[in-house]
Amino acid sequence: MKNINRMLALVMALAMIFSLSITASAAVTVEWSKERYQEAATKIDKVPADLSGKTVILHTNDIHGAVAQYAKLAALKADFVAAGATVVMVDAGDYSSGDPNVSLSKGASAIELMNAVGYDYATLGNHEFDAGWSTLVENLKSAKFTVLSDVQYQGKDAFPVGELKTLEESGLKLGFFGLTTPETATKAHPGKTAGVSWPAEANMMKVAQTAVDKLKADGADLVIGITHLGTDAENVPNSSRDLYKEVTGIDFIVDGHSHTVMTAGEDKEPIQSTGTKLVNVGVIVIDNAAKKIESNCLFDLANYTKEVESVKTISDRVIKEVNDEYGAVFAVSAVDLDGANKIARYHETNLGDLIADAMLWHIKEGGMDAVSVPADRVVALTNGGGIREDIKAGDVTRKDVNAVLPFGNTVAVVYVTGAELLEALEASTIYFPMGGFPQVAGIQYTIDDAKTFDQGEQYPDSTYYGPKSIQRVTINSINGRDFDPKATYAVITNDFLASGGDTYFAFKNASAQFDTSIEMDIVVMDYITTELKGTITAEKYGEVDGRITIKEDPIKVYTDVDVTEWYAPALRYVVTAGSMTGTGAATFAPKATITRAEVMKLIANMAGADTKPAEGEQWYDKAVAWAVENKISDGKDATSVSSREDFVIMLYNYIKMQGKGLASDWSFSLKNPDADQLSENATEAMQWMVENGVIKGVDDAGTLAPKSSATRAEMAQILLNMSKVAA
Repeated sequence: MKNINRMLALVMALAMIFSLSITASAAVTVEWSKERYQEAATKIDKVPADLSGKTVILHTNDIHGAVAQYAKLAALKADFVAAGATVVMVDAGDYSSGDPNVSLSKGASAIELMNAVGYDYATLGNHEFDAGWSTLVENLKSAKFTVLSDVQYQGKDAFPVGELKTLEESGLKLGFFGLTTPETATKAHPGKTAGVSWPAEANMMKVAQTAVDKLKADGADLVIGITHLGTDAENVPNSSRDLYKEVTGIDFIVDGHSHTVMTAGEDKEPIQSTGTKLVNVGVIVIDNAAKKIESNCLFDLANYTKEVESVKTISDRVIKEVNDEYGAVFAVSAVDLDGANKIARYHETNLGDLIADAMLWHIKEGGMDAVSVPADRVVALTNGGGIREDIKAGDVTRKDVNAVLPFGNTVAVVYVTGAELLEALEASTIYFPMGGFPQVAGIQYTIDDAKTFDQGEQYPDSTYYGPKSIQRVTINSINGRDFDPKATYAVITNDFLASGGDTYFAFKNASAQFDTSIEMDIVVMDYITTELKGTITAEKYGEVDGRITIKEDPIKVYTDVDVTEWYAPALRYVVTAGSMTGTGAATFAPKATITRAEVMKLIANMAGADTKPAEGEQWYDKAVAWAVENKISDGKDATSVSSREDFVIMLYNYIKMQGKGLASDWSFSLKNPDADQLSENATEAMQWMVENGVIKGVDDAGTLAPKSSATRAEMAQILLNMSKVAA
């Protein structure tokens, strides 16, 4: 009984009607932006006038060398004290690296400034290890604050995990504990962390619970976590949200690592994070008498102008030292080069292109005898998480380039098969943003974000997993030639990835590799000076080169859609086809019911009827009248919710109106378990839908649920099923 031409006609007709009751446009392009990754945050820009009887915890995270802000921070602390508060200052990690202002001293200048501000506690971030374990330990010898972390060295605790702080002024006993992300095993250079370990994934929560229980037993009124864990997808299952969910007794978490701006977690968890670069300062206000947290927010430093002169003297000296060494102009850029705010972690950027081009040029310029494969099988790849800043149009200094590439990574070459290269790309694009996101040269590849990562075995000594099969990434070409999974490719990368950093276990297991020992910032400057003749032109780097194509998942823009639900493929189909759109810019309402009047108006519009209401009429009056006249519906109970069989009947009546449907000699033969619940006038309609595979039931048994309310997701599924039948 299947008539393909009739099916195609109906699919096209349905495609016309399903957008008529929708308020949003049918466009499916998703604009990626840094704002997508920021949680809603409550901010203030003035210190409250009277904080008597209050204790305030001021906190920072991921400062990454923004040393000029420390003088403001010291002044802000003084203002809170002047307002009557007892102040405790803490930091959630990544203060030792990320900018020449701290990298030049290998982190020592950060410790000097933190001492000057007067921090009480800090935990360790993964970038505290950029200069190596011995350097970190040496720097911390001068720290006047206490480091709290679960980091171990040679199998023993290197720092206390927790500490009870008794505040004589307020009478409070505050328990603080610190955790460093176990991602550090792959987020720091393995060569810099020899002998260092973190509790295994399964044990981190146990370590935290033990610390919290001890602090409670010691009399802590409140327990505060100072964690460098993050809230991004790649931080799961060791994110700060996971911590709060798994460990009992935590009153608040001060978090870092993901650079998130937030004053509460997605599910209102008491977690706060300031972003990065000391743009904001976290504020937690505790009522001393009640011994409870009464509020939390972020203090926006943008318009705060006070500074402590003694701290400014130190930061000015540090900045001058860096400028004297790195401040000379060596090039000019005609364009802004994008790298900051995580942008290089979720799509191709012009700065990512330039860096990868420089790495490829560096090896080829040194003579192709440096590699043992043909030139058309040499590519470059660096991780987006290693690109830390923008380069603005205008003069370019070594400091600018070093700020982009602050970690001292060197250029290395690994030899992998095409299959291993594809595995690395698949493992590094599981979700967005992702530190391992590959910025490339010599490769054109596509990511299908609508496809799910097929998780395989966990990589050894890593928090990441390899792919069981390749689902999301396709390598379109290598240097303009067909990709060969069996061929050997020379991948020019950085020493961090060559050692298996981030998601690049495939590189660690390369058949061969070598390190040039030339730092990436030097290579980039050499490329700009020599190959680009000192000028970064708009013609070459004004736009991205199109090396990475992302087929966006069109339904991820809708915050009320779960991409793992049964309806996801149907929603992708109708949104991509323009058949249905959201009920708002960020909502699809897949589980929302539809009224009989909505169905009638949809069908009337499909038929080309005039449904525009006259003055004084309801929006559905003409549609209902048309439906009654053409025997689509009896028009009764128009504003009531449509049942599944109501919807099917009206659609089928329209099919019959077109001279289609079942022949007059049809017989009722439905095998569905609840077929006997169909109304008499619904059996023929349901028979046609079931026989043509348009309706398959709500479960594996084929339950029709005819009396249940029809939803938007079900409408989408019917349209998808119709398209499959027509095909």
